Amino acid sequence: PGGIGGAWCGAPDGSGFGSNGWVVVGGGAQLTDAQINAGVAVASSWPNLTDPANPGWNVQVNKPAAGGVGDVTVFAVCLKVATP
Repeated sequence: PGGIGGAWCGAPDGSGFGSNGWVVVGGGAQLTDAQINAGVAVASSWPNLTDPANPGWNVQVNKPAAGGVGDVTVFAVCLKVATP
């Protein structure tokens, strides 16, 4: 495989939203035109649910026979859950 990477939920420091209470609801990856032309493709995409304190989205890409993958942008779509 070309590699596995991820993006995680949370808010930037100073936003007032904190890093707790986030839930991942979707995600994916963005490939460049050059990567697509070289044969790079998303092989698998799944939510990171194994660590509830650190939810996010994982993506695995293939490695084309011609060479490396380079950097891939991974997105996690998250919602802040209201605490009672």
